[in-house]
Amino acid sequence: MSVLTLAPLFRDHAVLQRDQTVPVWGRATPGERITISFRDQNVSTTTDIDGRWIVSLDPLSASAEPAELTATGNTTIVLRDVLVGEVWLATGQSNMSRPISSLPDAKAVLAQIDHPLIRHLNVALTTADAPADCVETSGWLSATPETAEDLSAIAW
Repeated sequence: MSVLTLAPLFRDHAVLQRDQTVPVWGRATPGERITISFRDQNVSTTTDIDGRWIVSLDPLSASAEPAELTATGNTTIVLRDVLVGEVWLATGQSNMSRPISSLPDAKAVLAQIDHPLIRHLNVALTTADAPADCVETSGWLSATPETAEDLSAIAW
């Protein structure tokens, strides 16, 4: 029996893309019924033979008001402080991963970063021989002087 899990993007403090269908996925025991609840939506599915599942939330309007996202199957996962807004990906050349802490004026830049509604998620650099369905992440962090050291300077 496997335990209900959500993909690594779905953690406390996450930001979901506004005005678009939002896929939510993970794994659980094959044949398990999974329900995702967020705001006024409840969507359900049954896991496939490999225990994979995916549902889609209808488009959500932007909101700085945090909400809980709940995944329920044989167990329950509650994500706290989930926002809906713009989600941007900063990826590409190696300079995109240059952290704010590496800037010559890093201390001054970090001191000015106090925007808890801006969240960042770092995905670990990984080499793979084939597509992967899971990645390692930092978890979602609010943009504050204490958490922004590893934030991409270019993304900021």
